[in-house]
Amino acid sequence: MSTWPDRTVASDDAPTLLFTIHDVPFVVRANDAAVIAHVARLVQRYRAAEIPTAAGPQQELIAIQGVPLIDTDRLKDVPRRSGARKPARVATADRDDGRVILRRETGVVTTIRSGAWTIEGDLRAHPGEVTRALDAMLSLALVERGYLTLKGSALTRNGRGIALVGGPDTARRALAVTLLGRGFRWVTEDSLLVRVSAGQVEMRGLPGLLRLGPAAMLAHPALRALLSDDERARYEGQTWRDLREIEARYVLEAADVFGADGIATSGVLEMIVALRWKGGETEGTTTIAPLARSDAYEALADATRSYGLYDLRGALPANFHRLQRIAETVTMHAVSGPVDLQTVADALVTDEAETAAYDIAATANGTH
Repeated sequence: MSTWPDRTVASDDAPTLLFTIHDVPFVVRANDAAVIAHVARLVQRYRAAEIPTAAGPQQELIAIQGVPLIDTDRLKDVPRRSGARKPARVATADRDDGRVILRRETGVVTTIRSGAWTIEGDLRAHPGEVTRALDAMLSLALVERGYLTLKGSALTRNGRGIALVGGPDTARRALAVTLLGRGFRWVTEDSLLVRVSAGQVEMRGLPGLLRLGPAAMLAHPALRALLSDDERARYEGQTWRDLREIEARYVLEAADVFGADGIATSGVLEMIVALRWKGGETEGTTTIAPLARSDAYEALADATRSYGLYDLRGALPANFHRLQRIAETVTMHAVSGPVDLQTVADALVTDEAETAAYDIAATANGTH
């Protein structure tokens, strides 16, 4: 393969941002101040909440606002899992020192090399692509430190964390928003980093934006207030089944919506809830039941996330013992039956409060 065109930005005068997330040091350089402003907004809650004690190699992201120079004819489409007949969303090609990835929907190109990542395209119009790159870089750096990445939402209350895995995704996010109205704080929407340490499970969120559907927007007063009168009139009174068919998505920053008191960057994970809802199911009763350890391990394995093309290693490290330790450390429940956000939220709040009361009593008695 011939030489690929490489682009960079002059490090001396380019807009630059230095920061640390979860002890991982980053430097982002761009040729556009608006892109740097977007990154600064994404990471603001981590910069305010954490003491910057960086460890490990610095992660470098070069962001270029402009038309990519890559010859797309040299890239190979990646078939979609949902069906070979649907147009490919991603095309890629390996190069001697890394990989090139094109997101066809946005036209943004990411070049991954061991020393730095470069992302180029109309980043002002598609800031989510910058977020995607940062999330992947952070997750891969923390995987090297013993963390696992779970696909799910996470919240915390009084330092006690709860993770929601499974789906459907729109129902999971709507349940997370419903729990916010019950006194929880937002940690992450779609990806959660977890690790067993000192007998408990640490959880850390990623700095992504919220991407919520109509059901989630109706589930919290602060989100409902962002809808227009026409949108509220169109959504209210509809069944869950109808709402899930609406393709509208609202991209928001959690700190802007819920304020500093409504978000957290990390916590101690004490409960994982595996959602086994079927989006179209309307008959029967919603049930919440504890998971046996073997079922808990399977639920965790299903929720484990890789970064696919963004991971040059090509495969996840062996996770059996990590998953087993997590399954043995946290409480796990499964939710099945028709989608019922209020019933499940009430039950989880009650269970969380009872667990907290038990821990307080056990501590007072010297048994915990």
